[in-house]
Amino acid sequence: MSEPLSLIGKEILIVDDAPDFLLFTRKILEAQGAVVHQAVSFEEAISQTVATCPHLVITDLNMPDKSGFDLISALKKNNETSNIPVIALSALNDPQSIFKAVSFGACDYLLKPFNANLFIQKIHKSLKLSQFQIYVFPKETRPKATLSINADIVMCNEIGIILESAVKFAPNEELVLESPSLGFSGFESLTAKSTSQAPRFSSRGKYLTELNLIGLDEILAKKLTRLLKGVA
Repeated sequence: MSEPLSLIGKEILIVDDAPDFLLFTRKILEAQGAVVHQAVSFEEAISQTVATCPHLVITDLNMPDKSGFDLISALKKNNETSNIPVIALSALNDPQSIFKAVSFGACDYLLKPFNANLFIQKIHKSLKLSQFQIYVFPKETRPKATLSINADIVMCNEIGIILESAVKFAPNEELVLESPSLGFSGFESLTAKSTSQAPRFSSRGKYLTELNLIGLDEILAKKLTRLLKGVA
């Protein structure tokens, strides 16, 4: 049997207008090591999603003004947020609402009230179904590893680059970059460090990560910039 997916470092947005429920779910998720964001309205949920790039959104369907259905629809119609899995919540055991939420793009549905174990099981299932590849390690136990991913350099200058990929890198993460293009140009590898700024979504639904280059003098940095611009 495979090990359950860890929630350590996973960013989860909870959308609900009930303060007690927000507190209840925050305690459950933070006990599992998740990073919890909260919103009480459609507008705040959209703003939080763009700002935090969560791994998962959990929204109540019955909210004032715009509903959870509106939120699911808006997230799925936007290329930048369409890949984020969404769990729909409701106190109503209504088959039509369940069907509507799933048809709008929700990956799962959970009836209130629920117990903590079922809540966590639903989250594990939804994250496993997600198209994102998440690589997050606690700093104290972070192993050395070689990871091969498909990525594009979308911007470069003498001090850094912006990398577009399906991987959400942690802030201040040190990386060693290698590619055939770099090797052909005389650079065997590059050492870089992600900035403290949170990754953003690209128009293609991937992550944009800002990286500062480490250990390059001014001449090599300018040479690299010219080479990368030529490759791009």
